[in-house]
Amino acid sequence: MRIALTGATGFIGGHVARHLSCKGHDVLCLCRPGPRIVSLQSDGLRVAEGQLDDEEFLAKNLSDVDVLIHAAAKVSDWGTISDILHHNVEVTRCLLRVSEKCNLSRFVFFSTTDVYGHPGTPLYGEHIPAKIPRFNWYAESKRIAERHVTASHVPWVILRPATVFGPGSIYVVLEIAMALRTSGMLTINGGRSDAGLVSINTVLEAVEKSLENERALREAFNISQTLKISWHDLLQDLAAELGFRPKTFDLPYPVANALACLMEKGYRTINALTKWKCRTLLSRQAVQILAFDQSFDPTKARTLLGLSEGEGYQQGLLNTAHWLKKTYKNLFA
Repeated sequence: MRIALTGATGFIGGHVARHLSCKGHDVLCLCRPGPRIVSLQSDGLRVAEGQLDDEEFLAKNLSDVDVLIHAAAKVSDWGTISDILHHNVEVTRCLLRVSEKCNLSRFVFFSTTDVYGHPGTPLYGEHIPAKIPRFNWYAESKRIAERHVTASHVPWVILRPATVFGPGSIYVVLEIAMALRTSGMLTINGGRSDAGLVSINTVLEAVEKSLENERALREAFNISQTLKISWHDLLQDLAAELGFRPKTFDLPYPVANALACLMEKGYRTINALTKWKCRTLLSRQAVQILAFDQSFDPTKARTLLGLSEGEGYQQGLLNTAHWLKKTYKNLFA
């Protein structure tokens, strides 16, 4: 199959590109110019450099492909509303317009279980209406983008992964491991909430099955596993595999949320006055993720996609720890 892919320089997109290429598909990575494309080219992947809101660039590269997988996104709990909406909504609309003109047979869109908000209720299904907090513009942008996808004339599939972990996860696994080793990792209410973990290998299986399964068309799927691993257990287990005693500090939810509000206001004021672009140490979105259950019902993906339970937690943890120790030898002996 001839496949174009956005987001190949990211964690999930990079795994998808390499996995589908290994399966024999002809994969073309649509990437913004930058140094991270070198690793894709060194792995033998084809790369087209350009802007994802440039319709001329897109039309040139989508004219002879079958499927577009859109995994690129501004994944952030901190940033300007206009920047998040541009990357996650306007770029998606542009890709949809060109996909329609090129008569693509399928548009696979990576969304997120964040579109449900952070309900704190186990096993949310795809039929549950979203209750997104006003401050979570990443989740809101994904929900808006989903509306454009579902209104499109291109046959579509929406994948909503939960908390994806595995080798290569810099902005989740690596940051957590570094915090555990150095300054300390925050837990909320004892870290008892379900982290909503799903292995990257399960995500890859979902992508592969969504490419040809006719029952998947015009459907949205939670990509999750019934692992039931709390944040406390994940932090303890990850540190144990890396061979050190974890540093953590715990706050009750009301205190953590109030602190995040104050930090966000302070950082926005500093950014406005000095033009110094920096990320707040704690955001309300991060507090929500740590405080409430991230548990989502995978039944629909099991029945319509034929998705398996996937890689177990222990094996996924071992693979992740092995990657950290191999890649960051100076941090994790």
